[in-house]
Amino acid sequence: TIQIRDAKLGWDFGQFQARRVWAHVDGREQGGVNGDEIQAMKAVLRDFIAWARRKGPPTRELPPVWEVACLCFYVKQERAISDMLRELTRDDRKTRFMVPDAPVEIVCGTVDRFQGREADLVMLSMRNTRRVGFLDSPNRLNVGVTRARHQLMVFGHHDYFQGCAVSELEELARRTPVLDKNKTRQWSRS
Repeated sequence: TIQIRDAKLGWDFGQFQARRVWAHVDGREQGGVNGDEIQAMKAVLRDFIAWARRKGPPTRELPPVWEVACLCFYVKQERAISDMLRELTRDDRKTRFMVPDAPVEIVCGTVDRFQGREADLVMLSMRNTRRVGFLDSPNRLNVGVTRARHQLMVFGHHDYFQGCAVSELEELARRTPVLDKNKTRQWSRS
């Protein structure tokens, strides 16, 4: 079962109520970037890195590190996430980052580029807050929400997506437990 696999691997990050959770972020998209979502992702990454340092590497042969994917649907958001990851990890690459002194590798990319791959923790930035844009593609959305081995965290304006008039997005918002809004507000200001 999933619980047996998690226990064998040593996965117990976050103690979330479900394998898919929504981190509500009130943020705004400006110039193709939602900086508040990126700040919330950064705060979760700090928590994850601290967890991985305490936990040590996963008890599997390959990959020998905990894998995190920071995904989004838009290139400008991807670039901004990549900038944040360079600062956080002090690794000057553009899409794949190793965390110093922790068994963590972080990949940044668009959902389209991540198709066929997976990671232990996937953080999916929705970016948009006032329009759907091309988030209405069921195929793209499917790829975005099915890449996590253990935990998917969706970052976005939950209330907007619950009533955005795109059935798949509305169902995702309705069926995904929302994390404590005070916690995600704190993350987006970190």
